[in-house]
Amino acid sequence: FIYSLTEKDGVIRFVIDAVPEARIEDIDSPGDEHKSADVHPYIRAALQTGKVQYAVNEGKDGVFYSVFLPQKTKNGSPYILIADIDVKDLAMMKEDTLIRSVLIAIVVLTIAILASWGLAVLVIRQISVLSGKINVMANKRDLTQSLSTVTNDEIGEMVSRLMVLIADIRQVFNQT
Repeated sequence: FIYSLTEKDGVIRFVIDAVPEARIEDIDSPGDEHKSADVHPYIRAALQTGKVQYAVNEGKDGVFYSVFLPQKTKNGSPYILIADIDVKDLAMMKEDTLIRSVLIAIVVLTIAILASWGLAVLVIRQISVLSGKINVMANKRDLTQSLSTVTNDEIGEMVSRLMVLIADIRQVFNQT
């Protein structure tokens, strides 16, 4: 429910009242008036202090959180915007938000796991190929073969350093 009201000379007048269609018969119509003393104490407090007021109200339709927002028109006349939110609706929104958050977390976690697995496979594949080439060189005692990699990551850096080491060893053998 959303509605607004004004006060003048101790009389509260409803300006706008927006409620579900099923409740249209029960509402105060725009222009309906009440004595200030007959309205909710938080309405009076919001009008008197100019500060936002909060309340939990229980009525025939259930339990509501109410917010009373005091405002002023351009010419300085006070009015209040009031929003009533059904506690059951809030509970459903909270549950929906929790479900969505859990689903998002599951999707993000799944993507992270798949990305980690893919990266691990890529790294393991590179290391396996490199290990195989090094084993061939070691078993055949053949330093004429070269190692190569197409990556610029740590593995590529390791291969480059290893090739420098192999070139230095070749040079030592060639000098002797």
